[in-house]
Amino acid sequence: MSQEKSWHSTGFDGISKEEQRIASMSGPRRLWIPAGQGKLLALVDDEPFCVYEHNAKINGRWDNHHTCNEGFEDSCESCERLGKRSKAYTGYLTTVDCSEYIDKKGNKYQYEVKLIGGKLSQLKKWKRKKDDRGSLVGMWKVHREDDKKPVTGDEWEWSKAIEDQAKFFALANYKGKKLSEWWDKADANEEARKLLAMTFQLETGEDGKLVRVVPAFNYMEVLQPRGNQFVKDLLGGVTREEATGQTDDSTSTGGDGGGSEDDVPF
Repeated sequence: MSQEKSWHSTGFDGISKEEQRIASMSGPRRLWIPAGQGKLLALVDDEPFCVYEHNAKINGRWDNHHTCNEGFEDSCESCERLGKRSKAYTGYLTTVDCSEYIDKKGNKYQYEVKLIGGKLSQLKKWKRKKDDRGSLVGMWKVHREDDKKPVTGDEWEWSKAIEDQAKFFALANYKGKKLSEWWDKADANEEARKLLAMTFQLETGEDGKLVRVVPAFNYMEVLQPRGNQFVKDLLGGVTREEATGQTDDSTSTGGDGGGSEDDVPF
């Protein structure tokens, strides 16, 4: 007999499960380069984690990426609602956005750890760069010519290797907090470590503490399919025409001042 579902729980056992659910719903920020601007990026890894994903235009915005549910459930709600051609083969890497930028509210950001996703043409470009250099890990100067080019930039120029890993880690931040703060909390609390491991690929040293290096994201967790109920809730009453309309990158937020490799201390 299958276990009966319930709309409630009693006691404190559900706290950890709810924290994990919240963490999985608010994933990493994705890199976006405004047309005509550039960024200084530090790639952390160079073996892309590839998935088929959908993106729906909702309330005028194209920031509703979600992994296709084919192979995860018997069918994929996005394929049925948006059409099979709406899914795109996309490979993800982890990057630190070293360029400073200020949002519309005046908040300043720099050295954020983000997801960077490339579709087929971008993946081919990354492969050529890796074949030439042997690795993608390190600093890159990236520029996006216009709004018809990939949001991850169409011009990639090698800058330099990351010489000071400790300083690199000390500057990197995620969701407004330095990685060192996340690591300190995880070293002090096992539940915090479990939650952090849902986001990053963590490495433990011989002393039992987390190694202080900028890690790649835990792609199996942050990019896992959300399920068809998530898609139904996401799309709601949005029509196929609305959800698959002409891409308009001008609806995305953010702005950048570019940056130079001379500005970074690692």
